[in-house]
Amino acid sequence: MSTRGINVTLIDPLEDPFHNSFSSAAIPFSAFSDYSIPPNCVSKEWNSWQLIDNKSTRFRWRNDHPLGMILDFGLLRKEMWAKAKSSGVEILNGWKVCSVRSFDRYAIAELLDPLKKRIYRQFTWIVDATGHSRSLLRLNEKKLSDNNDFLLKGSGLEFHIHNSYNLEDWANSLSFLIGTNWIPNGYGWVFPMNNNILKVGICRLDPPFYVKKRKPLNYYLKNLIKALNFDQCPVIDRHGGIIGSTLKRSEPHFDGRVIGVGDSVSTANLLGGEGIRFALLSAEMLSRYLIKACLLDSPTIKMETKLLRNYQNALKQELGWRWVLSSRIARKTWLGLNNDNADDRITRLLSTLHKKVSAEDISALLFDYRFERYGFRIVPYLLGWR
Repeated sequence: MSTRGINVTLIDPLEDPFHNSFSSAAIPFSAFSDYSIPPNCVSKEWNSWQLIDNKSTRFRWRNDHPLGMILDFGLLRKEMWAKAKSSGVEILNGWKVCSVRSFDRYAIAELLDPLKKRIYRQFTWIVDATGHSRSLLRLNEKKLSDNNDFLLKGSGLEFHIHNSYNLEDWANSLSFLIGTNWIPNGYGWVFPMNNNILKVGICRLDPPFYVKKRKPLNYYLKNLIKALNFDQCPVIDRHGGIIGSTLKRSEPHFDGRVIGVGDSVSTANLLGGEGIRFALLSAEMLSRYLIKACLLDSPTIKMETKLLRNYQNALKQELGWRWVLSSRIARKTWLGLNNDNADDRITRLLSTLHKKVSAEDISALLFDYRFERYGFRIVPYLLGWR
């Protein structure tokens, strides 16, 4: 937007782009070109999938050529900040937006600078990119439930470890560990990075009801690390986070002069915990409509509201019915993964996939949500019965 002569200010409480860089950052090759990701942000290419069940049975799909890449998320954030600054964006690192008040033609933001001094700034539009917290764009969960939509939250924890042995077990693969021995209601992962670094993490979908004596994520991650013989490997970084998305993405994408982007409008996919690709997609789409709104000759509230609704509708159409379907399957899969029968179902599914599909098919299933080959079995999810 700044390249179109529009004044843009980026406010981020982080001072260091590498701080809490929690993102699995695994993307298919299509995303690399679609979103103009800088080549130096690619940490590793991968060409195979490895899924490990509750009994540590490994199912692997290899491909002759790379299927995607794993990004250095901290470096990507650094590059994006630098690109924004070079295009004229004002960047306020270490600042925090405390509150926003919307008026007809502008909004007033209450800011806290690095010295804890309160400052008030006026903006035409404010974009909420605060993720699951939606701290600026408030989310009425009761209204969502009344509309037969629900907010689901997942929590995750990841270590970066330096591993100088048995690299062949993890190199060039996206590895997922699924089963209650690893973690109930979720999964673990091992992704390779350059310089013999592995991303080892665990996450789970939080049930919407109280679960007595749930063990912390750290407990499961340490057990996973020990089971994979990583317990002697030095830990380079520790980080974690929460993602939250609604099933149908029916929540309002704007409120007054505040507009949501990324996870704040449910672009985090709960089936595989994927967020970065769709956050970039929503940002790209929002910029088109914000540019139009900012360049209107004689803007009216009606005209601006129409543009923002067009943004919401266009994003919904771009994500499509597969998004809703994958959300329903995610809820069914992860909330139901809490007993021996669920573990057996996962093993049978992995065994069937291993016999019948290729590595490219797995990518189409997990990245593009191509569920068509399952035929009538997906109908209950499409109709909202599951």
